[in-house]
Amino acid sequence: MSDLTVLGVDPGGKWTGMVLRAHTGDVIVNVLGIRDDDEPIHEYGAAMRETLFELGDGHQIDAIALEGLTEPNPHMGMINVGGLLDTAVVYGAIGAWPWPVPVYIVEPGGHGSAPLAAYPGELIGEREKKGTGVLKHCRSAWDIAGVGCVMHRAAG
Repeated sequence: MSDLTVLGVDPGGKWTGMVLRAHTGDVIVNVLGIRDDDEPIHEYGAAMRETLFELGDGHQIDAIALEGLTEPNPHMGMINVGGLLDTAVVYGAIGAWPWPVPVYIVEPGGHGSAPLAAYPGELIGEREKKGTGVLKHCRSAWDIAGVGCVMHRAAG
């Protein structure tokens, strides 16, 4: 298990971050999926699943770590749940597939929000100063993959 690699996925209805992370802390590959404004969500979800297939063709993947969903409640102040529903479609397109490796569901919460200096350079945009660029979804996937490494080792 010394060469463990985990694919972290931050599923989103507009942006989806994917990072294949080695247990050593190296980024093997990172992908940011961006949904076109007129692209149907089911097609985008299928495209993100296809992207995972393609990553698996060229790289060793020992496990997938997929960020889970938070059920909306009135205290979240969420009026329009459309974004969450779109995210759920992408989550389902990836999570429900019978992958040949374990899929770990990682609880949402703060992934990708560490100081920029905590992340590998390829996960930081050229002009990014505050961590608010679109690569935050890849940084989130990086953190999710890190949790997935721990979960995979714990599972034995």
